[in-house]
Amino acid sequence: MKILQVGPNSVHVSSFVSAIISEQNELFLLSEESCDFEGIKKNYVVSFRTINPIKIVRNNFKIKQILNEIQPDFIHIHQVNRLAFFVSIIARKLNIRVVTTAWGSDVLLVPKKNLIYRFLVKKSLQNSNVVSADSNDMIDAMKNLFPVGDYRLLQYGIDPIESAEKENIVYSNRLHEPLYRISQVINYFAEFIKSNPNWILVIAGTGSETENLQKHTSELKLDSKIKFVGWQKRDENRAWYAKSRIYISIPESDG
Repeated sequence: MKILQVGPNSVHVSSFVSAIISEQNELFLLSEESCDFEGIKKNYVVSFRTINPIKIVRNNFKIKQILNEIQPDFIHIHQVNRLAFFVSIIARKLNIRVVTTAWGSDVLLVPKKNLIYRFLVKKSLQNSNVVSADSNDMIDAMKNLFPVGDYRLLQYGIDPIESAEKENIVYSNRLHEPLYRISQVINYFAEFIKSNPNWILVIAGTGSETENLQKHTSELKLDSKIKFVGWQKRDENRAWYAKSRIYISIPESDG
């Protein structure tokens, strides 16, 4: 079976790819930047991070060429964004089945920005044969945009983690982007540590705000209590989960 995965350079897409690798499946990837995912036969890169109408027309032609070249049995789109919009339109014209997986803010927040974003998300849902999400809040939001879609609730969960001796660690591993409010996590910990001096905060992950978060930590004089450990591989991440007493995640919006 030929499967075209469409999505960003993300651990979520990589996890899906890893889950469906088999001798029976040929996996291709279409993304807006080059991705280093194991199991992908070919990574096509087409970026819609432009407002130039000529480039947009050219990119649509590229996508049509890619789909005609691969002739996938179906397309799996991760995240309802600009790339999803254009791919789903072309796939519909070519009678290629589309499964779309919404991630959270793409259907909870983005449609509220303006009428253009609302239109893009609605059309992406309309052009999908099946749309999956991991919360009913997301499904309700999508039904408000396109009531007659085929929506499926699929809760992925996490792999079981073996227990370990717990330590006084608060663990945060969301991306260092405004959506995930890591600066607020630091502020909460600054208050918490006043009455709980034997605890530390471990901040994993990276992002556009990493430098500012580290500076904020220094301004609060908490360098000895807050550790930035960078991007964690799967086993490293599981080890932090196993020994941390508290895990914290407070994004503005999440599936």
